[in-house]
Amino acid sequence: MFTRSRSTTLAALAAVLVLAACGSDSTGPAPGPGASVRYTLVQVHPLASLGGGGDGIPVSFVDGSGRTLEFKSGSFTLEPSGEFDLTVNVDFEDSSYDAGDLGIYTASGSSLSLTSMLDDAVYSATISGDKLQTTYKVAGLQFELMFEKD
Repeated sequence: MFTRSRSTTLAALAAVLVLAACGSDSTGPAPGPGASVRYTLVQVHPLASLGGGGDGIPVSFVDGSGRTLEFKSGSFTLEPSGEFDLTVNVDFEDSSYDAGDLGIYTASGSSLSLTSMLDDAVYSATISGDKLQTTYKVAGLQFELMFEKD
């Protein structure tokens, strides 16, 4: 009786391990169970013709009307639940505010598909080593945002 119970237990354990292995992409950038992965904004490049710019954060850009947009800080967090949180602190026309997005991500290799919970927009990000890169619209303009893992 003990042998049969033990073999049944081993078979059940093997089935659980096989199912668990099939349910995850170990090569993807998603955080492990119970661990959030946080990235800090380190670089911003405009995808429009703007003045200013430079390396690092903070960084300021000036549009054709003379309005200044300064990126002061930012973060991008991936949760093990499949949710993301993007926050960028900016000063625009003498006002400081947080621009950002919340949503759901799916990972495939080094690529993330991001679906906003705020407006259903779908965009992407890529991860290479400790760096995450995405594009995002701030003050009506598209920017390429680069983050580094904390």
